[in-house]
Amino acid sequence: YQFLSEPFLTYHRADVRGQLVQSEVIEIPRPVMMHDFTITEHYAIFYDLPIVFALEHGGFRFDREAGARVGVMPRTGTNVDVTWYEVEPCTVFHTLNSYERGNEIVFQVCRARSLMEGGMDELGDQATLWQWTIDQTAGTIAEAQLDDRTGDFPRIDDRRVGLPARYGYVAGLVPGPWPILAPEVIRYDLETDTQQVHAFGGE
Repeated sequence: YQFLSEPFLTYHRADVRGQLVQSEVIEIPRPVMMHDFTITEHYAIFYDLPIVFALEHGGFRFDREAGARVGVMPRTGTNVDVTWYEVEPCTVFHTLNSYERGNEIVFQVCRARSLMEGGMDELGDQATLWQWTIDQTAGTIAEAQLDDRTGDFPRIDDRRVGLPARYGYVAGLVPGPWPILAPEVIRYDLETDTQQVHAFGGE
């Protein structure tokens, strides 16, 4: 993504040899901080969320009035193939994983209610783990919080990227306005909806 001039978002796709085979401009109405995107076996997913570039605020700010949406495009598709789904305004910096389940797309994200709503100096809420489920037949998206522990920087086994993964790992964050890492890692069993915390101890 870029925020100083259009196009604000461009999708690049490389083949197995690392050769660029597609560059596609994805139309979005404003320059946003699109810190991450995600893929499944057949789709690419974009987050058009309301951290908007605002020079008068020193950079970016959370603009709740801008709305929030998630775009789904076939991985070999073009801008006209993107389907957008509206979500509650929020911030997502990192995705745990995404995968297809029949005609649904399921993905877990570290989601914060807002960030920098008052400008760059107001960091706002910490993220917690949420799951979004897109029903492509009904044209709907369901949002569900998976845990109230604060955390970010999620990981799965890289061999499962874009495919169903049973386990996910999130670095704990100290609750509060600053992104301070807690000395713990949370393991999520996404099949049984249970969590296990490994605390490292010490300061």
